[in-house]
Amino acid sequence: MSSGRKLGRVPGPLAPYAAGFIRTLERDGYAAGSIHNHVLRMAQLSRWLGAERLDPSDLSRDVVGRFLASRRSAGYRSRLSLRGFSPLLDHLRGLGVAPSDPAAVATTPIEVLMERYATFLLHERGLQPNSAVDYVRDAMAFLGWLNPDGGLGLGGLSGGQVIEYVRRECAGGMVGHARRSTVRLRALLRFLFLDAAVDTPLAELVPSVANRRDDWSSKAISPAEAARLLDSCDRTTAVGRRDFAVLTVLSRLGLRAGEVAGLRLEDIDWRGGQVVIRGKGDRVESLPLPSDVGEAVVGWLQAEGPRGECRCVFTRMRAPMGGLSTAGVSRIVVRACARAGLPRSHAHRLRHFAATEMLRAGASLTEVGQVMRHTPSSHHIGLRHGRSARPVRGHPPLAGGCAMSDLAGSLQDYLAVRRAVGFRLKTEERMLADFVRYARQAGVSVVTTEVALAWARLPELGSAHWLARRLRMVRGFARYLNAIDPSAEIPPVDLLVGRHHRPAPHLYSDAETAALLRATDDLRPALRSATMHALIGLLAVSGVRVGEAIRINREDVNWAEQTLLVHDSKNGGTRLLPCMPAPSRRCASTAASGTGCARTRPHRACSSPLGVPGWPTRRSIPRFGNCCKALVWNPPRLTSDARACTISAIRWTAGLCALSECSGWSGWCRGRGCPHNPGGQGQRVIESSQPISEASVVQSGKVFGVRGS
Repeated sequence: MSSGRKLGRVPGPLAPYAAGFIRTLERDGYAAGSIHNHVLRMAQLSRWLGAERLDPSDLSRDVVGRFLASRRSAGYRSRLSLRGFSPLLDHLRGLGVAPSDPAAVATTPIEVLMERYATFLLHERGLQPNSAVDYVRDAMAFLGWLNPDGGLGLGGLSGGQVIEYVRRECAGGMVGHARRSTVRLRALLRFLFLDAAVDTPLAELVPSVANRRDDWSSKAISPAEAARLLDSCDRTTAVGRRDFAVLTVLSRLGLRAGEVAGLRLEDIDWRGGQVVIRGKGDRVESLPLPSDVGEAVVGWLQAEGPRGECRCVFTRMRAPMGGLSTAGVSRIVVRACARAGLPRSHAHRLRHFAATEMLRAGASLTEVGQVMRHTPSSHHIGLRHGRSARPVRGHPPLAGGCAMSDLAGSLQDYLAVRRAVGFRLKTEERMLADFVRYARQAGVSVVTTEVALAWARLPELGSAHWLARRLRMVRGFARYLNAIDPSAEIPPVDLLVGRHHRPAPHLYSDAETAALLRATDDLRPALRSATMHALIGLLAVSGVRVGEAIRINREDVNWAEQTLLVHDSKNGGTRLLPCMPAPSRRCASTAASGTGCARTRPHRACSSPLGVPGWPTRRSIPRFGNCCKALVWNPPRLTSDARACTISAIRWTAGLCALSECSGWSGWCRGRGCPHNPGGQGQRVIESSQPISEASVVQSGKVFGVRGS
């Protein structure tokens, strides 16, 4: 657009800057109509400045606000806001004509502390600005809850207040919210100790969140869905070529949305075939540039590419021209999902897709972690200059902390704060209550290493693993108490060393499984026989845990599609499994027989899975296990070496069968009568004709609800 076009004359003090403003708007990609509107606003503002006898040097945001108020009072119908004058103000500030907005000055003690905290997060911890804003916001919420009157008052911060805040924030909430809240609170408490605002490191009081989720299903999209996303881009348009390049980079390199938005032209080494990635924590690393990714980026740059002085690889398509933001990259994925008819997803789903594809191609988990640039979390553990990491012995307990003379009350607080972040702690509650009784009988009001060790060694016939576990329970409780009262001693880690050795599971052959199922026919009454037959068959073909099987309800089984929904699993997982036809029919007949029995003989109301009154419950697991052992240990039915089998062995057998199917693994249990070698005899050792890929292990683990480490 030529500056000679009739755009209206700009009179008054702003007249000398009109031509340069028009050129700036053209460079930023504004359309002709938008430029015309901006020039009209500039002319109106310039006339008002002349009438008010003001110069461009007086043009602050407050002055523009006065102009907008006078314009509304004069009866103008078109609504203008301060944001509409941002391009003009930015242009004049760039020339040094208009004054810049005064920086916010911290006046209150909390604002001064938060300025230091933000500097610590940005420069010491290496957080991105957006993350630092979230950390400061949560810190302000904690300080506001601590002192509603607006004061600082950190001298009286106690462990009890920290525990109460954790319970308030995490109780009944989502796992993600609890994890974010505890991580940010822990970072704030570490900073307060390093900054000498508090005298005790209270960060140890904030527990880690239990690793539970409502759904452990894969986050990655399928290859077919990824292809549909790419095909949804109209590559005949500039927007389509840009979106295609962004989706290709996300799905092939596994970059984060912020890393894609931060790509610059000088980061790509076309001759060397590498691209520089500026990731989290100010890390700068290089990745190889695949040919298809390079072609997609070149197609975008040659057709449109960055305009003006912008050096970002991916830019906005609307004025003002500039680099894409992190949210803008995610919105590209959201719009592509809508065009392709897929569920709403964001950019991080494509990162999971890239990692999954590398696993399927045979890469190891270590290699995938290197490409994804994953590093173990490292917490800032530096100490402030001239101050010790722990308060000296003899320091009085914190104000408001739980009294050490009442170990029972302290135990209830410890269990409450741990349960607020998702832990169940059933065994810990029982064992630690026994430890508190032991300490009370010994006349001890403070946890010491000697008392903890003596209690841990009480079981005379206990294994080394069990004794070490008892000491670990007390050690976790002692760490909690030590953060409140330094007089509590934390037992060293290596006092009792015990390693749990899991026995080798018995692998059922098809003949043994069939014999076990036939043995259920001898059980009485008939409902128990049908129930045990269906339950053992379900365990054998699906590999679910016993606790998962007894929680199956009628609505969890889709008889038509032969699928089984497993919920409330270990770590709170949920997964959908295929159900084989034969066990499905047997479960259906069992449910029908249970319903018939209920008609003839009254049963008490229960929420038993599948609606069967005789179906096992959590309390009947020991009886179920004894029934299985009675069936297995009957010599006429099974071989003599089957006496070592357990309920979990049925699950192990199903898991290895699924693993052999996923990886094409043959001969995995030679001599055990498996489908790959039905007539084999001899070794019970596991042999493989080809190596098992980690992708097969991960895939089988998802089916059986096992999380990989």
